[in-house]
Amino acid sequence: MDGLLVTLGCSWVKGIGAQYEDGMSMDEYREHNKLEEYIAPHAFRTLLAERNNLEIVNFGEGGSSNKKQFRYATEFFSSPEFEEYQNKYSTIIVLWGLTSTARTEKFDTNFKQWINLLYGAEHRNDPDYVGHNDIMLRRFYDNQAEIDVLSDQMRHWNEFFKYKGVKNLWFDILNHHDYKYKFDNLCMDDGGPRDLLSRITTHKTRDRFHFSIWKSDCSRSAKGVFTKTLNPHSNHPTKKGHEKIFNLLDPYVKELLPHS
Repeated sequence: MDGLLVTLGCSWVKGIGAQYEDGMSMDEYREHNKLEEYIAPHAFRTLLAERNNLEIVNFGEGGSSNKKQFRYATEFFSSPEFEEYQNKYSTIIVLWGLTSTARTEKFDTNFKQWINLLYGAEHRNDPDYVGHNDIMLRRFYDNQAEIDVLSDQMRHWNEFFKYKGVKNLWFDILNHHDYKYKFDNLCMDDGGPRDLLSRITTHKTRDRFHFSIWKSDCSRSAKGVFTKTLNPHSNHPTKKGHEKIFNLLDPYVKELLPHS
């Protein structure tokens, strides 16, 4: 292996639903849509690693919030495991996807674990979750305020990775974010919508906010299903969609690899 690729993000990075075949029923889809052995071979994270001879460590997972990914990163990059990777590889690349700001995680004292909260989605048929989501959306959520916080966190992690000798890239997954700083390691930042959903559906203008609650709520997701880059059951990328994402991100990854 020529280096290590660390990926962070939500279900798009995990590859949920990448096993979808045209005409597959909902029951057939749900049988394997989250199982690593079915989705990983087709996920763009795997394609990037295999085609660039990189070992991969993935933290992207279904329903994940940016908050959860920052927690995972804090734990991993300060761990003995990461030190072992630093001793093993001179090239370490972090590819970090930023997802919907209308998500968070909370520690559930009933289940004794961290759980994902997706604003606008129904959770567990539990009135506590429904009430929390409603209050958060009405009173305590603002997209741009969340993006401003992301901007500061991105600047912090850029400095951290620079100190550690790690190369890192950022990309928007579901929505184009207007960050308050100019970042030179932000993928596809060429003036148009830079998020993956816009890019793989070739949507040229700013679209309405996509909450990503597994239904079509914007023009981009509807277009993605029509062009078969997204599956119709959960609006996740198909194999075709993941190949498109690979083609979008691969030049950025290759640029960070040692050149002989």
